[in-house]
Amino acid sequence: MSIPNKPLQGILRIINIAFATVIVIIWLDELLDLPYRLLLGVPTPVNLIEAVIETILIVIVWRISYASCCNLLNKINILEGMLPICSSCKKIRNDQQQWEPVEQYVSAKTQASFTHSLCPDCLRKLYPEKAEKIIRMTEQAHKNRDNRS
Repeated sequence: MSIPNKPLQGILRIINIAFATVIVIIWLDELLDLPYRLLLGVPTPVNLIEAVIETILIVIVWRISYASCCNLLNKINILEGMLPICSSCKKIRNDQQQWEPVEQYVSAKTQASFTHSLCPDCLRKLYPEKAEKIIRMTEQAHKNRDNRS
């Protein structure tokens, strides 16, 4: 299970450190009788069988957690690097060297979905007679929505 992205590898490193720390604490507790030394409690005898069983159970949970985390991290699709994009139609060249619309490419690589609209500049260019009215209505609708949240 390889995770190519460095920040995602950091998550797995933290999981490993956390589980290793728990195992070290269990063994320190068992060998040094930490409650007795730190809290002046009743001394307890060393129980190696209990420590071994606890360690085995923690390693099992560790492996399950690690595998689950790897599976989830592998499902995360991150677009990175250079994307070859047409400067005219804005299609992107995919891994099979085929040109496809940006929406189709991004939807295939991520969980993103698209909705279409027109920016104010394009609205003015395509619908000059109605653009200002539509822009004012849109801005007002956004203000009303923001006030409700």
